[in-house]
Amino acid sequence: MKISQTKYFARLIVLGFANPIIYVLPYLYYTWGNQMLGRYHTNLTTLAGLVGIYGIIALITYLPSGILVDIFGPKRLSIFSYIATTVLILLSAFVTNISVIKIIYIALGLTTILTFWSPWITSIARAGGLENQTKSFGFTYTFVGLGGIIVNTILVKIIGNTSSGIQPGLIVLAIITAIIGILYAILFKDIDTIEGEDDDSSKFKFSRVIDAIKIPGLWYAALVVFAFYALLTTTSVFNQLLTNTYGMSNEQASFVAVFRTNGLGLIAGPALVFVVTRFKSTAKTLLTTAIVEAVFVAAIMLLPKSSSYVISAMVIVLVIAFFQLGARAIYFGQIGEAGIPDQILGTASGLISLIAYSSDIYMPKLVAGMITDKAGNIVTSGYHTVYMLQFGLLAMAVVFSLLVWRESKKNKASLG
Repeated sequence: MKISQTKYFARLIVLGFANPIIYVLPYLYYTWGNQMLGRYHTNLTTLAGLVGIYGIIALITYLPSGILVDIFGPKRLSIFSYIATTVLILLSAFVTNISVIKIIYIALGLTTILTFWSPWITSIARAGGLENQTKSFGFTYTFVGLGGIIVNTILVKIIGNTSSGIQPGLIVLAIITAIIGILYAILFKDIDTIEGEDDDSSKFKFSRVIDAIKIPGLWYAALVVFAFYALLTTTSVFNQLLTNTYGMSNEQASFVAVFRTNGLGLIAGPALVFVVTRFKSTAKTLLTTAIVEAVFVAAIMLLPKSSSYVISAMVIVLVIAFFQLGARAIYFGQIGEAGIPDQILGTASGLISLIAYSSDIYMPKLVAGMITDKAGNIVTSGYHTVYMLQFGLLAMAVVFSLLVWRESKKNKASLG
């Protein structure tokens, strides 16, 4: 598939902005929880429960999402998602009954995961042709970071400090979601077309799902994504590390966290894409990333626990975050190297997501328990356990990246 560079990057920008926009409402509690309290006349536990309801629906729909996109193609499902999610956002803007809101969150699990997630992944993979998969993922995640910063900044200004700002904020969010949907429909008219396939051979067959499950590379790639994603969860404790061990204030640690969780992604994705072009392998790049990251985990583990080393600790934490965000930007780029055919790209992404994101269920609580006692106080000795977990996850990333790389070389050899 040959398209102009302008259209190619326009596609990546739309996909990049779509991701943070589509997930604003499901995770509204994390940013505007205090304002939601007044609007819905409830408590924090109930609001947090909305995220839990959404998370359960999300987890059970990752794999069906992949199968659906292989049957119907990404275009129709994506357009449905934009329309349906826009309607749900508008509905939530005019409803304050918490029981109705719970129903909306169940519906969001369907419109933002079942009919959006795998179509989004597949759209990225096909945005510039299969030969540009890793590049497409890397730059799209850069625009995810940029889109998140821009859209959330706009909403912060609109919503403000009171519950009355939720309604106009959601109305603006609905308008933005609709615009992104329109742009997607214009730019991705031919996204359902599979390169090198005629209409009959590109039709979905359930036997291909069975074939996908038999592909070793799919499982290797899934475990690489699992390792890096779970590792990203463990780094959340660095906030407490910087404050309790190195004397940084909460405000300063939060400022570092903004860069650790989002800001560095603007350069980390393109940086690792550049490395991929040099190594000519996403798996090899992820393998190297895991090894380098292990060195910096060892550095933070061995760094003296004193406030005089706060700058060194901050730099090491940010370097680890840089490699983490870079890995997140490219790890779905392994799909081609793992020997997964384009016809089952959706099913593969759904299965990989199911395995990788299952860590959301237990990893945050597990890691928090490592550094706190029964009374909820920080136990600094618990960080040693966290570091051991991080080394274990990085070892997993090394082993399975190596196996994906081996599969890639075998596939190239079989093709002559």
